[in-house]
Amino acid sequence: VLDDDSAGVALSKTHLNLSEYGGEGSYQIGLTSQPFSDLTLTLISDEQVTTTPSEVTFTPENWRQPRIITVRAVDDEQVEVNGHAGLIQHTVSASDEAYRDIVISDVGVAIEDNDAIGLESSGTDNLQVREGGGGVIYSLRLNSRPASDVMVDLTGGGQLRIEPVALTFTAENWAETQAVSVK
Repeated sequence: VLDDDSAGVALSKTHLNLSEYGGEGSYQIGLTSQPFSDLTLTLISDEQVTTTPSEVTFTPENWRQPRIITVRAVDDEQVEVNGHAGLIQHTVSASDEAYRDIVISDVGVAIEDNDAIGLESSGTDNLQVREGGGGVIYSLRLNSRPASDVMVDLTGGGQLRIEPVALTFTAENWAETQAVSVK
């Protein structure tokens, strides 16, 4: 008897388009032939995407049932101007020689970013400073995590005194408000 079934792992898709705004994508993963023993496929995703489940097991009894893999983009609060990509790799663990060293395609994920560069202010509605008065305080924070330090210079012209004259936002403190006094 000649066995013409070749061992393989089939993916329904090798590319997905997702967004940090939410939602999910999916693909199916299945076997092309019956394994002699249980085998486990492990999904290894980078920091840009998550997969559910992260591991699937096929047995000689259930090998014909493809598994659905759900993929979500990670909302990372980092501005990536031209979008970015994620990657899902697959490894196999099997005692069946036909499946042991098999190469499985990766799944690439194009991700739309939802973060924007900018400053957010609070306490600036109807901001009025009276000559000789006590002054006012408002605060600033960044809209998204910066890749490097961001320095904001503040000036009041000749009429106003601003303290501090500069604010520094880092990847650690970008979401914290920093107070500015105007007199």
